Amino acid sequence: MPSSLLGATIAVARMQLLAKYSVLAALLIASLKAGLVITYFMHLMYEEKGLKLMLLLAVSILTLIIAITFIDIWYR
Repeated sequence: MPSSLLGATIAVARMQLLAKYSVLAALLIASLKAGLVITYFMHLMYEEKGLKLMLLLAVSILTLIIAITFIDIWYR
């Protein structure tokens, strides 16, 4: 799976597959990679629910801020 994510990252960056949405696609791929790192290498899957909920809240707020930024830029 990591090599397929690398291939997807290169495809989005080099070939401009999603010209208008290339930044969004790159952010989604990077988020998936970060999720894999947090889950497996930082052993989040073995933590209690409280820590998982706090992380989910922080990531949700960050996602909301990035989404608002995208909407602002797209509709200028």
